[in-house]
Amino acid sequence: MFKKYLWAVCMSITSTAVFAQGMTMEQLRAAVDKELSKDDELVAMLSDPDPKRAQATMKVMLDSGDPDMQRIALENGIYSADPNVRGMAVKAFLDSEPLIEVQIDGSKAKTEDFRSVVKGSLGLVPNDDAQTIWIGKFQRRAADGTCYAFEHWPSGDECLFRAVGGALQLKSSDRNWYEMNLTDDGRLQAVVGAEYAGTSTRPIILSIPIR
Repeated sequence: MFKKYLWAVCMSITSTAVFAQGMTMEQLRAAVDKELSKDDELVAMLSDPDPKRAQATMKVMLDSGDPDMQRIALENGIYSADPNVRGMAVKAFLDSEPLIEVQIDGSKAKTEDFRSVVKGSLGLVPNDDAQTIWIGKFQRRAADGTCYAFEHWPSGDECLFRAVGGALQLKSSDRNWYEMNLTDDGRLQAVVGAEYAGTSTRPIILSIPIR
């Protein structure tokens, strides 16, 4: 019991000494408040009502080389009211060639063809709700950043996604391009057509969480 008491006293003395030699609690709070106010200021600049200033802020933050500033730009840019700022944030995310997941929802199709195609082409077995997830590394396939694909994507497409203005489009198995919309919870999502057994087309929902 005495040893536990002695240990607690020593820890208290050590902690007090650290604050005495370094920063006080007041200084710590001030430093935290300063750091948070800096983040708030950056977020406010990204939300500037002047579109040109908001876009310029996004570009400078993304090009800054500062990991914290780039993180703030991405996290807040994808929810910007300015579609151009959102497009810049999404493109920066894709250009980082992240490891991401593709959520495939075939529940609207309600067909065994969907299951056989997904299993045959991706090696995946959808669950009872006709949903599955494919995980892969995103890759930029064009120097100008207008064409993207997945590493080891079974179809071998060199251009599976393309950036058109501030929008991102996805090419489905029916060879048509579908625009991906950014959802409120930060996912790129498209309702696409997919050919099953070469005879019919059914709607498939593809989602890519940005995180």
